[in-house]
Amino acid sequence: MTKGGTLLVIGRNNRNKKSRGIASLIEKLNEAGVPVRFYESKTTATGALLEERFQMLMHRISFSCEKDYFLSKLARRMIKAALLLCYPNRWAYYFYRAQERHHTSTRELIGFIRKLEDKNITLLTHSAGGIAGSRVEHLEKVNGHICFGYPFKHPLNREEPRRTRHLEHVKKPFLIVQGNQDEYGSKKSTSCYTLSPAITLRPIDATHDYEDIPAAEFEALFIDIQAFLGQRRQLG
Repeated sequence: MTKGGTLLVIGRNNRNKKSRGIASLIEKLNEAGVPVRFYESKTTATGALLEERFQMLMHRISFSCEKDYFLSKLARRMIKAALLLCYPNRWAYYFYRAQERHHTSTRELIGFIRKLEDKNITLLTHSAGGIAGSRVEHLEKVNGHICFGYPFKHPLNREEPRRTRHLEHVKKPFLIVQGNQDEYGSKKSTSCYTLSPAITLRPIDATHDYEDIPAAEFEALFIDIQAFLGQRRQLG
């Protein structure tokens, strides 16, 4: 167990949509002495495993789904479903994947946190990971939460209360870093939601992907997050 506490990173559901900006910030925090752990749900891990096995199979038979029109998206899914038969303990993959379409499974995340030895955890989430993170902040081990790009509203959908209605009840310090060009909600557009006094909205010049954060903004954000983590360690 680490004395200063651990930063538990919960990313986007799509593991292929990683942010260089957030990754660089996490790396710098780790170099500054902040212990970091990465959470990956069993559903996401199973998806990665099936994709790896699928690519290996296609390579062995010298087949490319990009070049052959009949290897459609449906066919790709059918092949992966057949590969899944080799892993009985993962047969519920498609069921849970449907549940995790919009956010990480809260139940699975709670189980993961409860098994950690560290008693002092700060969550660092991105996008959909922020929904699950804000729903497990009641756990005794969790003493704070930092979210990049909280998905207040999907740009193509109507308002979905499941994303925001619980935010007025958050009790532990919650720092939301929200891009001014974030299509899921900028600081200005999120003013219509009722947020707990424990939530701080920190605007930044970025989109929802937080890829190219200006150097000066990056350094200022790094300092702010360090200060936030320092306060959480004192509480822990």
